[in-house]
Amino acid sequence: MGTLKILVVDDIYTNRYLLSELIKLTGNEVLIAENGKEAIALLEKEEAHMIFMDIEMPVMNGIET
Repeated sequence: MGTLKILVVDDIYTNRYLLSELIKLTGNEVLIAENGKEAIALLEKEEAHMIFMDIEMPVMNGIET
């Protein structure tokens, strides 16, 4: 199986950092966004194979996204 692009969406820096580092250890690529609005803008430019998204975030939460 090839490298996956995995999107991590969370407004809390520590959560984004820890999850991103764990994903990198698996040899996969990480995309990062701080909220749902940022995630949508990112996905308009890049493809993600998997998304880990927080539900409660400012600007646009995980449910709205």
